Amino acid sequence: MPTFARRVTLVALAALLLSIGGVVPAQPEPAPATAEDQRLLPYTQPGQLVDIGGRRINMHCAGSGRPTVILMAGIFSWSVVWYKTQPVIAQKTRVCAFDRAGYGFSDPGPRPQILSDVVDDLHAALNTGPIPGPYVLVGHSLGGIEARLYAQRWPKEVVGMVLVDTASAGEGLIDENQPGFDEVIGGESYAADMLHCAFLVVDGPLEPSRPEYNDCSSASALPSDTPTEFRKAWPQFFTAYYFADKVSLMSKK
Repeated sequence: MPTFARRVTLVALAALLLSIGGVVPAQPEPAPATAEDQRLLPYTQPGQLVDIGGRRINMHCAGSGRPTVILMAGIFSWSVVWYKTQPVIAQKTRVCAFDRAGYGFSDPGPRPQILSDVVDDLHAALNTGPIPGPYVLVGHSLGGIEARLYAQRWPKEVVGMVLVDTASAGEGLIDENQPGFDEVIGGESYAADMLHCAFLVVDGPLEPSRPEYNDCSSASALPSDTPTEFRKAWPQFFTAYYFADKVSLMSKK
């Protein structure tokens, strides 16, 4: 790996310590009770909506320089999960957070997503944007599996990867073969819950007053310093397409 690409990879890895695993950081920084974290506000609006042929993929980019760092979220989230990490990397080089089809501000795909659809969309968005390479891919959880698939297909475009809590593609099948595995609390049960949420939001976002709101939108996981404007925008992201895509991707993890 070229020296500069290695340095950017290390910067990305260090920045990940600030925010991984969802909107809630693993070790949240203390903040005054009345303060709102303004770093979340840019994610209430789309970044660069790249037309990849009749539908758009959202790329939230910041900073300048090369290589370009591409942030790929886990199965539960989209570009917003990097709201603490991205500004740190942007001080060193260009960094873009990616929304899968049906997630965040990206348009839904023609069918529920599978891994190859995700990486095809990302490749099309980067080349159509254009968002110049070479790329350092940063993937958390499922995003790490997608990063590995991207690098396998287009190895000349990738000069480094940072994989965070990324399991093997067959993790679910391995789990089910373990003694004592309980499918009631496993993927099958969770998929059923997600499909239930998909039916609930077919006609529009859930109102916060609905008893299912917290379970379907994970609103209770938002940090206490989340700005009011962001909280108002939050329900719009949990569409039937989002839940259907998440269930489809879970089946391939």
